[in-house]
This record gives sequence, C-alpha cells and structure tokens, in this order.
Amino acid sequence: MSDSGFLEVILLTNTKFEIDTSVFVSDNGTLYSVRLYNLYNMNTSNLAGSLYTSLTDGTTNRFIAIGTYTEITDILVAANNTANRKEDQWIVVSIDSFECPGNITMFSFVCIVQYDNNYTGHINVDEHIYDLYLSQLWKAINTYVDNTLYVTQNLNDYLTTIKASNTSSQLNIIKYNNNGSAESLIGYWTRSNGLYTTEVAFSNVTENRLTVVLIHEPPFITKIETADGVRYEGYTIDILDEIARRLNFEYSFHYVPDGEYGVLRSDGTWSGIIGEVARGAADIGIGPISVTAERETVIDFTAPYYDFAGLQLLMRDPTVYNDMFAFASAFTGIVWITWFSIQISTAVILYFFHRLQLKTFAAKPQHNPFSFKECVWFVMGSITLAGADRSPITFSSRILVAGFWFFCQIMMGTYTANLAAFMTSSRLSYSIESLEDLSTQTSISYSVLKGTVGETYFSRMANIEKNFYDLWKEMSYESDNVGNFAVWEYPLGEKYTKIWNAIQATGLVQTTDDGIQRLISDNFAYIHETPMIKYQMNKQCGLLTIGSPFSSKPYALVLQQNSPLLDSISKTILQMQSETIITELKDKWWKNSTITCPSTEGNQGLSMEAVGGIFIVMAIGCGISFLILFIELSWTRYKSVKQINKIKENENKMEMKDNHAFEDKDELGVPRKN
Repeated sequence: MSDSGFLEVILLTNTKFEIDTSVFVSDNGTLYSVRLYNLYNMNTSNLAGSLYTSLTDGTTNRFIAIGTYTEITDILVAANNTANRKEDQWIVVSIDSFECPGNITMFSFVCIVQYDNNYTGHINVDEHIYDLYLSQLWKAINTYVDNTLYVTQNLNDYLTTIKASNTSSQLNIIKYNNNGSAESLIGYWTRSNGLYTTEVAFSNVTENRLTVVLIHEPPFITKIETADGVRYEGYTIDILDEIARRLNFEYSFHYVPDGEYGVLRSDGTWSGIIGEVARGAADIGIGPISVTAERETVIDFTAPYYDFAGLQLLMRDPTVYNDMFAFASAFTGIVWITWFSIQISTAVILYFFHRLQLKTFAAKPQHNPFSFKECVWFVMGSITLAGADRSPITFSSRILVAGFWFFCQIMMGTYTANLAAFMTSSRLSYSIESLEDLSTQTSISYSVLKGTVGETYFSRMANIEKNFYDLWKEMSYESDNVGNFAVWEYPLGEKYTKIWNAIQATGLVQTTDDGIQRLISDNFAYIHETPMIKYQMNKQCGLLTIGSPFSSKPYALVLQQNSPLLDSISKTILQMQSETIITELKDKWWKNSTITCPSTEGNQGLSMEAVGGIFIVMAIGCGISFLILFIELSWTRYKSVKQINKIKENENKMEMKDNHAFEDKDELGVPRKN
C-alpha cells in the first residue's frame, strides 16, 4: 500500500481537455503513477478492445473518467464487459448532464454531476467526512472553461472557478453500489459552504494484505511465544479481528523494532509505532496509543476505541508487601558482616588467652574448660544475653568478656529499637498523595515508560517551565525597559523540572513488566497509564494508586495520513460502540480477569509474610543441628569401630606372641636351646 491509497491512477478523458499530471503528488512528495488515455482517438464502438490492457493488467483498480454522458456510459460498459471485477473503483465526471449512467456495471462507482433542481434526495450536512478518493480526484481535475481544463491544487479552488453558463452553483456526488444500482447522494458542493460528504466513497477495503505494527502491552496486546511460533491476543487484537471481519480484509503482524509507542526525536523523526506508520513500513498501528495533536501531524487516528486513559502514580501497598526477612533489614549488610566478624574474633582471642595463660601459669593442667568450641559457644550465649554455664577464670579473659558483653548490650538494644521502628513504619501508608509530594522528596525514585506520552508529557512540561523562567528572567533583569516593570519573585515553581530531572536520573522504564517488578522489589513509584494500571491491579495484589489521573487522552488505531481506510474503520468502530461490542470486550479483558485480594483495612497484626523469615531461620537452625548430629554420630561410630579394630588387632598380636613363646618350650615348660 502506498501512503495515500493510489498506487496508480488511470485517467480517461477527452483530448479537448489538458491534464497536468504533476498534481498527483502526495503530501510527502511521492509522485503517483498516472496513465492518461485519449478517448477522442479511440473507437467508441470498440472501447473494450482499446482499454483491455489497461483494465486487466492488475496494476490498479482505481480509475477516473471525465467526459460527456455518452462517453462515460460507453467507458463504464466497456469496463464492465472487459474486466467485470467487483472490486474496481471508478470516479466519473459528467460534463454535460444532470444524470449519471446506472444499472450498467458490476462494480461500484461515484459520479459527480451538476445539480438538478428536480433531484429529491436529501443529504445530512451535519456530518463532515472528507474522503481521500475525492480529494485526490480534485487535485487532478479542474474546471472546463472555454473547453480547457485548468489544473488546480484542491477541491475548493477547482469548484469556485466554475463559470460555465449551463453550470449551477451546486454539484452532487452520487454513489452507485457494485450492482450498478441503489443510487444514493453521499455529498455535494456549494459555492457558499464548500464540500460536504456523509459517506466514504468506497467503503469496501480492497487492498492486499495489510501490515499491522504492534507492541506487547497487556491486556491490549499480549505476545505469546509457542513451539509453533508467535501469536498475539488481547483487547486490541479482538477489536482488529472484528474490524477485519466486517470490512473483509486480511492482515499480518509486524512487531515494532525499537519497542516504543512513538515520540518525536531531536532530529525530527518519529520512533516506535508512529514512526513505522509515518514512514510507510506499516499500514496500521495498534496498541494503547494515545491521540495527540503532535502525532497527528504525521499520521491519522481513527475514532477512539478506548476513551480517556490518563497518567497515574502506582506504588506498592506498604500494608501488603511485607518482607519475610524484614528482621534483617534493621541493619545494613556491612553492619551484619562487621558484627559477625567481631564475634569470631572475640572467640579466637578468648581461646588464645586461655591457652597461653594455662601454659604459663599451670604446670600440668588436667582439664581445659575453654576449648575453641567452648569459646564459640560462650560468645553466642553472650550475644543472646543468655550467658554461658562457665566463665573465664583469668583476669585478662574476664576483661575481654566484659567489653564484649557491653558491646552486645548496645547492639541488641539498637537492633530491637530499630526493628520495632522499621516494622511500624512499613505498615504506615505513604505520605505521597500527589505529584507535588513526589517532586519534593528524594527517598522514592520514580520514572515513566520509554517512548510513551508519559515521557513526552513530563519533558514538555519541564520545557514549558524553563521557557517561562527564561522569559521572567529576561523581563526582570535583562530587558532595556526593566524600569517600566514591577518585578516580584518568580511566581511559578519547578515541579515538572524536578520530576523530569529525577526521571532522567532514574532512567526510563523499558517495559511495563520491568516497571512492576522494580516497583515490587525496590522503593520505586511507577507513573503509567490508567488502563494498564487497572489491569495490573486486577492481576496482582499489593498495588496502590496515588492521586487522580491526569493528562487523559483516548486510544485509537494509527493509519497513514490520508489513508483510504480511515473513514471505513472509524465508522466500524462507532458501530461496534453502538452495539456494545466495545463494552463487552472491555469486560472480558478487565473485569473478568480480576483476582480477589485480602482486605488491608482494620488494625491487623503482623502477618506470616512479615515474620516468616524468623521461622525459616529457626528451621534452618534445626536442619543444621540434625546435620551436625548425623556427622557426630558417624564420626563417633567411625572412631569406635576403629578403636575396636585396634583392640582386636592388639589382642591378635598378643595371642600370636604367646603362641610363639609356647612353641619354644618343651613338655615341662622349659625353653629349648638352639
């Protein structure tokens, strides 16, 4: 598909008109292929043969014919007999009649004729639908004044130059269905009001397979990888399927390469889905894509299929998310490492003191009450303030132990107080209630999703604040007429500047899933769009929204500028809304996928999630004790068996020695002489 819908235009006209084909230039500079056929030199009795190649080569199904009523009739009959394709689309202009030929074709066509006062049709001028095919037609057609066709650049320029004596002040635009009948007035032009249309010229989509660019964003679009390949499902996919079914077209998916929705880059190009559609790499862009005026400068939006999606602050609920190892959070990691190092060092020093003093002052110690194991046990008992069953007997060891006891008292008291404060504060709600509160604190980091309207919103608001400040500064200090102004302090704050700087320092979130995981695991706030926030809160407990939504915008499908699909898709979306299909799909992907979360209201005690880590530590201690018991029993058994074997070996040696001595004696027990 081209960006306008016209891959090629076949223009049929009389030689007494002159056409400048340079008007077939799109907004982005693309020159459409135009084939001009001279009706004057053709044999009207054999138009079918003359036009056979043009009508059947398959390069286009769009034709424009300008001529008299007779010429138009002959052309349509010839085209019907030659191609007989229902998907052909014709625009014909009759220059000498108030009527259009009907009941002669098997394809639809639009006829533009002069207004007949006897025409009884009615048109609703309240609905203004500017159709692509008509606009492109009128770029290539101008008035017939003195039998000459002067090219103009748009419809109004053309129509306002009509001065022929037999031309009225109104032109009618009449549509014929693909059976050549069912005449209907779909628009008209008047000198005073210009062009009005109420229906797209060709409602059936006849393009080849469309390319649809999309992005993973549940529940709108979910990318599922299977052994058979990649498939997509979601709210937007269901809407696209229904539109394709009603308009009878097929499509293939193309995942956006950079994973963005679309923001304007510094070099003037667009990223993401917006950029893909604007460059012509895709025909349609789908997903939760917000409608903005800036984006509409390069693409077109359909009628919204999701209304008023705003930005909102999402955080984890402090009353739900409890770390089962919160008891370890009272101290930092370096404090825990230092504490355990001091314990081991104290046990080693105590053992060294005891061994040294016993060797020095005791001539022959009979018992060593402080082996290394006993020293470690003594230190562990001191930590828990339980004490040990023995105490050091030397004065130097007692001084060491006294200092260690004092250290343990301070550490345990600090730990208890800090743990109580930590557990209490973790159950309190956040003090942040708005963006203002968020911008004035530094303990919680926050960010937005990359390549979305959230990024654009905060970037633009920060830039607006900067521009206002620069203007105030210039008026207050740098203006030549500063004496003419009464200068006060800067009246505006720097809320968005602070927020944008904090977002840049934190870094943009790459995907929604990454943002949710970071929110759960870290002290992080995620600024995201309300439909996705609602979906995440329905799928996962422990999430909390802060403040009210802001910067609300609808979601719509993205099309290339002046796409022939725009009006038909928009009308289909409006029909689906009136039939409550849109509402049913919303319920399917939001309400019907809700989980039940426990209530967090009321004064509840600590949950098992909050203290479960202590039980885990106890279980680990029991497991280690059983392991050590098994090792001790195995070692004791091994030593016992080894000792028994050694005793048996000694007994065998003694027995062999006795037997040898007995053999060296005679019958009377007297040793024999050699």
